[in-house]
Amino acid sequence: FDNFTLFARGSDGEYAGIPAEPSDLLTATENTTTAYVKFGAKSAGLVNSSASYPFQYVASVNAGNTNTHTLSAYVYDGTSGNVGGKVTSAVAKLVFNGSVVTPTSYSNAGGGWWRVTYTAAGSASAANYGIEVQVGKTIYLDGVQLEEQGSATGYTDGSLGTGYAWSGTTNDSTSTRTAGGRGQNPTSVYHFDEGYGTTASDSSPNLNHLTLSGATWVSNYLNFDGSDDSLSRSFDQDFDFGTGSFTLAGSFKHPSTVSGTDTIIARYGSAGFKVYMNSSGYLCFAIDDDSSWGPEDSACSTVSYADSKWHSFSAVKNGTTSITLYVDGVQVGQDTSLTSTGSLSSSSTLYVGADSDGASNYWAGYLDEMAVYPYDRSSDQVKIDNLGQQVSVILGAIRWRNSS
Repeated sequence: FDNFTLFARGSDGEYAGIPAEPSDLLTATENTTTAYVKFGAKSAGLVNSSASYPFQYVASVNAGNTNTHTLSAYVYDGTSGNVGGKVTSAVAKLVFNGSVVTPTSYSNAGGGWWRVTYTAAGSASAANYGIEVQVGKTIYLDGVQLEEQGSATGYTDGSLGTGYAWSGTTNDSTSTRTAGGRGQNPTSVYHFDEGYGTTASDSSPNLNHLTLSGATWVSNYLNFDGSDDSLSRSFDQDFDFGTGSFTLAGSFKHPSTVSGTDTIIARYGSAGFKVYMNSSGYLCFAIDDDSSWGPEDSACSTVSYADSKWHSFSAVKNGTTSITLYVDGVQVGQDTSLTSTGSLSSSSTLYVGADSDGASNYWAGYLDEMAVYPYDRSSDQVKIDNLGQQVSVILGAIRWRNSS
């Protein structure tokens, strides 16, 4: 993910930190008062004390294309004399593609909250997105979201749509939209949000933490240099699935050049599994139930994903029946006649970013939001997972990934 810091800016172009007069300031603070929180445990309190200018609270985002996008936010009027009152363009407007716009709709979301939306073509270059607080107004802001229309959930008035929920984070003023079905009974989930140290924490109850070797933190994801970077977890029975079903999932971004095989995740000794990019840039999911890696079964894409863009993947094994590979929520490969019907369990180390020997076929590029499930995720669940990874917007910063 890319994180973009929101900053206050005057509508006539000057920054709030260099006001025309001392009172021309937009003050942004973290709010934890429940009455002024729509989702999670926190919101942003924005006070425009200027007597002359509206001020913006924005983030620089590259939407990546000119497809139709929807920007939305939940706004609560905290202005003295109108606390919890109706939100209109006299209270707040949106900033879309760097321009102040009058929202398409102000919908009553209950409890004093109003959902403010605007829909238009995105931009293929960086532009500011956010909200403009009008002169003398105080608002609380939550649930800021930018979605490409083709991936929009279509929720209204506080409902995020089937399979979605809001959850507050503890380390910043955010409320994060994630797919509600994602993460149910996982073997492990790695958000790569630590930003420092040599441990990538597993947020599942199983605590299957990974040890970093060389990989570097870049905001809320990890960078692998393709030479000697990896993560690992020594033999753990949690990753022994035998002949049963399982799912490997995550997000990746690979440069346009591929020198050979680049491994995303691997666990193989006397048997096992791998997800990797081959020399053509095709993504593959492969399994083998003996100590001579073929592999015996594989499901590969027929197009290259070595394109310097973020993609999500799900590699699903359905018992001894099939293996299926999805990229960006779409099935791109499948093997329905498995040769490897034996157990895939082995006393092997799990590697992320390196092949099963931990010393070859290193991944070059970025990885994020990795997860392992001890069951086969359905195609509908995979689609929901993909939406959750494409768009995750937080308050205090817009965290956003374009699907194209």
